[in-house]
Amino acid sequence: MWFGVHLPPTVHLFGLWHSTGWLAYPLSMLWIVGVTNAFNLVDGLDGLSAGLGLISCAGLAVVLLMAGRPTNASAAIMVGGAILGFLPYNLHPARVFLGDSGATAIGYMLACLTLTSSSILSAGLATLLPIMLVGIPVADTLVSILRRTIGLLEKRRKQRHSPSRPQPHPPPPARPRTEPPQAVFILYGVGSVLAAVALLSLLLTRQQSGLCCSGFSWPGSWGFSASGTASSP
Repeated sequence: MWFGVHLPPTVHLFGLWHSTGWLAYPLSMLWIVGVTNAFNLVDGLDGLSAGLGLISCAGLAVVLLMAGRPTNASAAIMVGGAILGFLPYNLHPARVFLGDSGATAIGYMLACLTLTSSSILSAGLATLLPIMLVGIPVADTLVSILRRTIGLLEKRRKQRHSPSRPQPHPPPPARPRTEPPQAVFILYGVGSVLAAVALLSLLLTRQQSGLCCSGFSWPGSWGFSASGTASSP
């Protein structure tokens, strides 16, 4: 942030300029820390974090080239190239893994590069471009935080109304961990769609951008509700 990697004083959204003022710095810090950890938290299936990072790098490189920033685009291409050489060995069944240091490195570089893209674009959903380019890890992190918070509140509520603490039971027998690659490829598809929408948004007018954002918010809300219903006892 000291070297200029932060939100500008004004951002462009839906054809209007909005002032961020002093909030530009804490929001930028929150974005960098959040995305850095999001790619680490999403690294639970073979190839998921690396594949989503590759998709984000590809979309970001195109956005930066369209904005006339070849230097920043080359940085995104180099990160994507490194991931591309690593990904075949990380797909199911994985032989090598990112680990905390690898996943957070990808998240950190993408967080900084997406911040530079939001500060130089002024069309369509320009301000939302960083969120769409790294949408899956960010959404997964937010949903995880929300579910854990709800679970903690529910646990405290039950303890408050329980006459006695339940006796501990032995844990169930361990089951073999299965990681169907189909789930990873489905998330690849969702990430690719979000990257494509981010690119398309650069060509949209204010009204079209609003319709596009509304169109994607409804199925997203429906999917979150469906997943919450399916996971409930």
